[in-house]
Parts: sequence; C-alpha cells; structure tokens
Amino acid sequence: MTILSAMSTDTHVGRRINDLLFASDMNQTELAAALDLDQSTLSKKIRGRRRWSALEVVLAANALEVSVTDILPAEPLEMDMPGTLVKSPAVAAMSDGESRLSESNRRPSHYE
Repeated sequence: MTILSAMSTDTHVGRRINDLLFASDMNQTELAAALDLDQSTLSKKIRGRRRWSALEVVLAANALEVSVTDILPAEPLEMDMPGTLVKSPAVAAMSDGESRLSESNRRPSHYE
C-alpha cells in the first residue's frame, strides 16, 4: 500500500472539488445549492476546514458530472491512517509479540 502524503481525505476532496469546480461552468454558490449548503460552509469544506460526508461527495460528483472516484483519493492518505505517523516504543514492542505487562497485571494462567 502506498501512502500519498500528509493530507487528510477531506483536504484532498476539497482540492479535487475546487479543481473540478474551476473546470466547470458552475460556481460555489450553485454547487452549494446542489449540496443543500450555504456558500460559506462549502468554502470551508473546500479549504479543508470542515469534513465532507459521503452524501455530499456523491451530490458534488453528480452536480459536477463526474464520478465519485474522480474526487476521492485512489490510495489511503497518511493523515487518515491512525498510527502511521509515529509508533510509540510500547506499541512497537507489543506488535513484535513482546508483553510489557507486569506480573500483577497479567491474567492468571487458568484463563489462557
């Protein structure tokens, strides 16, 4: 799996919709109406300051006459993947099969 960049899906979607909007005959006010949003809310979404719902992405794709796949990233984005930026030593040790539990915190052997 390839991680594209340190960008959230919402930021990517906003940039793609902005690019597609620029290439279309539609303006933000018209697209906002198609999404049942006011223009200022759409502007915040385009700038990545608000999250996009799945329905809004579908409605935007329909209004812009493109496929949803033209808007969504083809690969997962780094900021959307928990644990990809920094892995703590404790988590790294646990993923290697090493247990960091003290004897008092371990389950009794009759539970295993």
